Amino acid sequence: MPRTSKGPWCCPSCGYQVGRSSAMRKHLYDTKQQCPRVLRDIELTEEIKQYILRNRVWHPPPKQRRQPAQQNIYQTFNQINNFVNTIDSFEKLQLIMQHNNKDIETVDFAQNVRREFQDQVLLIKGNAARARDEESGDMPCFRSWRECIQQIDRACNGEDSRDMCVMIDGQRLNIVQEGQVSGFVLDVGMQIILEIVQDVYLNQYEIFLIRGIESTPNHLEKQIIREKLDVYFKFLSALERTPYVNKARYDTEIAPNERNPDSTADEKLQEYRTRFDKIQVADRERRDIRKQLAEVVKSSAKRNEDEINKAVLELLRIDDKFMDTFCTKYNVKAPGRM
Repeated sequence: MPRTSKGPWCCPSCGYQVGRSSAMRKHLYDTKQQCPRVLRDIELTEEIKQYILRNRVWHPPPKQRRQPAQQNIYQTFNQINNFVNTIDSFEKLQLIMQHNNKDIETVDFAQNVRREFQDQVLLIKGNAARARDEESGDMPCFRSWRECIQQIDRACNGEDSRDMCVMIDGQRLNIVQEGQVSGFVLDVGMQIILEIVQDVYLNQYEIFLIRGIESTPNHLEKQIIREKLDVYFKFLSALERTPYVNKARYDTEIAPNERNPDSTADEKLQEYRTRFDKIQVADRERRDIRKQLAEVVKSSAKRNEDEINKAVLELLRIDDKFMDTFCTKYNVKAPGRM
């Protein structure tokens, strides 16, 4: 399985992102004026520019919480609940991880995606798609772009605190990577999510289908698998994503067991590159795909935030130690047990 990247180099001012540091350096230094301040109203100082080139993503310094002059006394559970709702979700996640003696750096979206799809990746690596897979249930094959979007929903949903890596703040998507949270406008955030899910799982799925087409001698089966590949290609095209076949190698990834691949082996992949280029997505369908993906990502992010909130409130109910830590940190006092 290809190694998952840590994500692109991102400009904290305009949201521009690119996969090469040289291109980011050109963006930062080869312009007379600073790029538009779309994401953040900040000046790209030399210190910030160098930080971006070293670390890919610049994180603004955390805001210092102003401590009230006296303690807030909450008499009822509803008052505590209202206060908890005002705390940043990532901050609440840090509280939970600290209470469970877990390192916040273990919270990482790419790692979460690996855990979520590890069984599917193991299943499809070394296997090829077959025409009757969707009937037998042995192999995963998407029958519509909606099923492709379901995979993004799976990637964003967290089952426990370390998996809750995607959150939302208004129209900004917050993604946790290696224990650091970064905020993005929705479209940029979705592209980062798609890149990671592709790298971890969907690229393997694409190769799995092409391997099936190349390995079966039956013309009808080839056609059925091609139709499944077209479903996936339509999903990528609508979201302006690049197929993995553009950089895949025939001899090592499609037919690694062939002892003597002919000299045109890699040229065989050109058929699939051309097939992707010919994919037509109507404007209305393109809008539907983008709209549904945005709704799924926002829904998953909101669900993660709700689960984090519930976890904090439950700990406040049942755990005296957590209550003490919470009250000390936020200089509040909750008399009695809730």
